[in-house]
Amino acid sequence: MKVLVTGGAGFIGGHAIEHFTSCGDEVINVDKLTYAASSSKLNLCRFVKLDVSDRQEFQKLLSEVSPDYVVHFAAETHVDNSIKSYEDFVKSNVEGAASVALACSNLGIKLCHISTDEVYGPAGDEPFSEEDRLNPMNPYSATKAAGDMLVKSFHNTYKLQYVIVRPSNNYGPHQHQEKFIPKLLKSIQEGNKFPLYGNGSQVREWTYVKDTVAIIRKLLLEEKDWCSTYNVTSNISMTNNEVIEAVLKLHHKNITRDEIIEHVIDRKGHDKKYSITAEKIHRVVQHTYVDFVSGMQEILDGE
Repeated sequence: MKVLVTGGAGFIGGHAIEHFTSCGDEVINVDKLTYAASSSKLNLCRFVKLDVSDRQEFQKLLSEVSPDYVVHFAAETHVDNSIKSYEDFVKSNVEGAASVALACSNLGIKLCHISTDEVYGPAGDEPFSEEDRLNPMNPYSATKAAGDMLVKSFHNTYKLQYVIVRPSNNYGPHQHQEKFIPKLLKSIQEGNKFPLYGNGSQVREWTYVKDTVAIIRKLLLEEKDWCSTYNVTSNISMTNNEVIEAVLKLHHKNITRDEIIEHVIDRKGHDKKYSITAEKIHRVVQHTYVDFVSGMQEILDGE
């Protein structure tokens, strides 16, 4: 198949480029190369430097390459940055989503829009399903929810064919060092303190990035009922404290938790827990997830 990937110089997008090309797909990578971009996957396929929020230029490119699918990863993703300044998040996550959706609508190209589990807001005792209402609680998740709603509205208004994918926390090789696990690993390697928000009891579900991109590709090939939303998660649920303990154990360095951790004031509006169910997508595609220890070991082996 022929796929245009936006944000292919980013973390999940880069792994998607690697996976799709390894499967023999023709891939076009579109990225504006922000501070979080990596050049490691740029030589795997055709690369076009472009800001997808530029509607005219993006539609011109899309018309030229005429892919079977657009997989839209391009986004600003770091919650802390969105709290400090939301403008880039509105431009990338809202205006960018609208630009991509409009171009796909105009040209009749199917869109796979990548969202996040954070659009549901903090979870209670039960995991969120795709039918639950959205309740984003920070500027990042609010702009991602807005992108989801725009995609759905373009189906209703312009007959856009889409799927929305909402993954849980992804981790894996080559992740930007502003994220939790890479920042922790860097602190361990350099002997610096790792700033832990609050008491570290926040709960996240951790999905290995290679699982996420494999599931997305399977979904494109298997999905018959377009215009649906799918959660993607391994359901490996861990507190931040548990992640730290697991990483320290795997790292085989004589470092205790107390030696590496520095408790800092909790983030504003910090969601206590994220939890989603992936029952819906498992009815469409079959996949066996990488366990957390194996995923972490692959990261450590590559250091």
